[in-house]
Amino acid sequence: MVLIGIDGAIDSEKEVVFVESIAAVINGSTKTPNGSLLVADFSESDLPLYGECTDRLAIRVSSVREFVIVSAAAVRYALCDLAVAPKLQQIADHYLSDTKVLAIAAPSQIEEIALLGVDGIFALAFPAMNS
Repeated sequence: MVLIGIDGAIDSEKEVVFVESIAAVINGSTKTPNGSLLVADFSESDLPLYGECTDRLAIRVSSVREFVIVSAAAVRYALCDLAVAPKLQQIADHYLSDTKVLAIAAPSQIEEIALLGVDGIFALAFPAMNS
């Protein structure tokens, strides 16, 4: 199970950076530490850049359509609300997707997420981003 934002001693990712857009990272207007996990909301305009980004990506999705797209783009993590996580996990399992489904939830919900069979939990608070 992938854990992010639970405890630094066990988290799968040590450096997490929230970004407004992947384009800003690629064009250099937003600087990020090497090896950091970049977290952004799904954006159709950033889609061509997902594969070009050398840093690892976590994209927040809100629908099956968005999940299928980020999965096809080989994004490392798809972050989603707990309500949609089981459905996205079924799709990921059915198509043997390499993209991991992470439910956005409180650390206290690890057991619930594990019992649902979801790949992991993302327990960091999101700043106001692309709404």
